[in-house]
Amino acid sequence: MADLSGTWLGTFWQAGNPTRFELVLVQGGNSLSGRVLDDGYLGEARVSGEVVGRRVSFVKRYFTTSLQPVDYTGTVSEDEDYL
Repeated sequence: MADLSGTWLGTFWQAGNPTRFELVLVQGGNSLSGRVLDDGYLGEARVSGEVVGRRVSFVKRYFTTSLQPVDYTGTVSEDEDYL
C-alpha cells in the first residue's frame, strides 16, 4: 500500500483553467485526512478519503464557500511520486 503522508504540490484543471495547490496529507492505515490550499479564489479545504493499494479516493470540502464537495479518484505511480 502506498504511503501518501506529507506535502504534495500540484495542479488541477477546471473548465480548461489550471489551479496550483498545496496538499498536506496524513495517512493512518487506509484512511487519509488533511488540508489543501488552492492558489485561487476558493482557498482552503479539508480532505478525507482512503488508499487501497495504489488506488486513492478522497473528498474535498472548502471552508469559505458553500460549494458542493469535490470527489477525486486516482492511482499513485509505482514510485509514489505522483497521482
